[in-house]
Amino acid sequence: SSQNSSKFGAASTLLEAVDRKGFLDEQVFGLYLPEDEEGHLILGGVDADHIASEFTWIPAITPTPELGGWIVELESITVGGENLGIATNKLLLRSGVNILAGPRKEVEKLRSMLSTNEYLVSENGDFVAPCDKIRTLGISLGGMMVNLEAEELTSSRDPDSATHEDCTIPLHALDDWENQLWAIGDSLFHKYYAQFDWANLRVGLATAKKSSDNLV
Repeated sequence: SSQNSSKFGAASTLLEAVDRKGFLDEQVFGLYLPEDEEGHLILGGVDADHIASEFTWIPAITPTPELGGWIVELESITVGGENLGIATNKLLLRSGVNILAGPRKEVEKLRSMLSTNEYLVSENGDFVAPCDKIRTLGISLGGMMVNLEAEELTSSRDPDSATHEDCTIPLHALDDWENQLWAIGDSLFHKYYAQFDWANLRVGLATAKKSSDNLV
């Protein structure tokens, strides 16, 4: 769960310290953060038992401990296959928090495209719309398209009838956001195993394999 995840900034600092002592075979750490079972962080390698595909490597701009994550190159954002047309090319990857956030103008445009029905923005800035009317969100990283459906983005559901459920997505518009970043949290890491390569300044994403998937 999110409560058991480690902040990237702390992990990166620890990795540097441990590596200086010569304890690590590789300058990497692996993050497994499923939604419904215990996750873990491995310094110096990855856990092959929880990796179901090859890694796609994404160039990192810089590890950013003060922001609690790593910034990678963001190629594009799509909604139902339609390009959002962002001007921002940086994405902050941050564990331990369920959030999707970005510059206000781009987030407002995303809100207008994300639902095929009416939507509302809650008092704390969350996006709320009928789950079955929310389109697929696509995030292009390293030539790989990360597709996230409503149930993967949502922080909660509010059943208001037998046929319509509202999904609450923590999609926040930020006015004062350093260097104009987008940010994504645990909705990405629930789906993908992440490998952070400190030596080569890159992040690898592979489809995560849950413990239950290993049972025959």
